[in-house]
Amino acid sequence: MGEILRLLAAGSLSRAMTGLGLVAGRPVAAAFGPSGLLRAGIEGGAPWDVFASADTSHPARLRAADIGTAPRVFRRNTLALRVRPGLTRPDAAAASTTMRWPRSRSV
Repeated sequence: MGEILRLLAAGSLSRAMTGLGLVAGRPVAAAFGPSGLLRAGIEGGAPWDVFASADTSHPARLRAADIGTAPRVFRRNTLALRVRPGLTRPDAAAASTTMRWPRSRSV
């Protein structure tokens, strides 16, 4: 076993980050929470090896402060819309359209 890898990650990424130890080949000590608070902790000197944030502005702020390497996007989210029974298909399509996201679609 290698040295422990200290992971700080957004709470929303906890499921996605559970296998990091298998990929890294060493034990992982993970702490999950709000990205802004984790970033502030890093800025204040908290020990860390990997910082994973769902908001790219936090790693960018660390980089601007010359803390760590350049941030890299490692995953993107897909949003799903589920509608209640009885809602007609045109209503569901309108809900998707009003989101105004470039890649939104009606399924």
